[in-house]
Amino acid sequence: MKRRIMIKYLTILIPFVFLYINSYSQTEEWIVPKEKKEVVSTFNFTDENIKSGESLYQKNCLSCHGNPTKGNFAPLQPSPGDPASEKFQNQSDGSMFYKITEGRVLMPQFKNILSEKERWEVVAFIRSFNKNYVQPALAKIDEFKGDAVNIEIIFDKENRQLIAKAIGTVKEKIEPVKKAEMVLFAKRYFGNMQIDESKRTNEEGMAFFRLPEELPGNDSGYVEFIVRLNESSFGDIQKTALIHAGLPKNMEKLTDQRAMWNITRKAPVWLLISYFGGVLFVWSFIVYILLQLYKLRKIGSEVTNNE
Repeated sequence: MKRRIMIKYLTILIPFVFLYINSYSQTEEWIVPKEKKEVVSTFNFTDENIKSGESLYQKNCLSCHGNPTKGNFAPLQPSPGDPASEKFQNQSDGSMFYKITEGRVLMPQFKNILSEKERWEVVAFIRSFNKNYVQPALAKIDEFKGDAVNIEIIFDKENRQLIAKAIGTVKEKIEPVKKAEMVLFAKRYFGNMQIDESKRTNEEGMAFFRLPEELPGNDSGYVEFIVRLNESSFGDIQKTALIHAGLPKNMEKLTDQRAMWNITRKAPVWLLISYFGGVLFVWSFIVYILLQLYKLRKIGSEVTNNE
């Protein structure tokens, strides 16, 4: 009896708890850490960057934030707001970048969808609607000024992590590529799945990616990894490696079982019964009609002979 009463009260109470949490998250101010507010771009917001940012905005932000200056943002709570509004533009570049990166409530995280450069290009597009905007001094980074850049992939089995090392050639000397953004993917049937967050290389040019414990592999447990250097200044540089870091998964072939998309002899039994039953019914009906016509003709001949 007591258990039933407790369940009854919990059933009534739970919806109110969720409503409270939801309303709290909607009204709570989005506080950006101080060190994140002060972050600035590493490149100038040029017309080219703004154009690229516009394309990214159209694909990823338009559905909620609407067209800047039009005020046609989606009626959501918390409100997405118009990027061209004064309230929106009063934020620092770092605050915008942080919110695009981390997301909150209905705002999705874009840190695993857009590269760092692409996220800054979205900021550049948003800033293009502020005539009084003056871009702050650029962040200083250690740029690699060498020639060719290569990536080495190392699997640390004990700590279950993959180490990607970016190295370049500078005047015939091998040097690490520092502070470069790298992204790790696992190849899948219908595209690449990102593993862990994007990472920046350390002073030795290495980035460390944590691998999931139950990462599925092929029949033997091998996974094809792809490491991409996410820096436009280097060009399209990536490295693939087949590593025994997954769980063996014997996946059945799509044609092993009876299915709609299979060959005739492996079609579903119900489909075969329906098909052949339909064909048998149609031919039976045709034969029946022919027999009735034959009988009518025979009756007609007998009547003619009797006359």
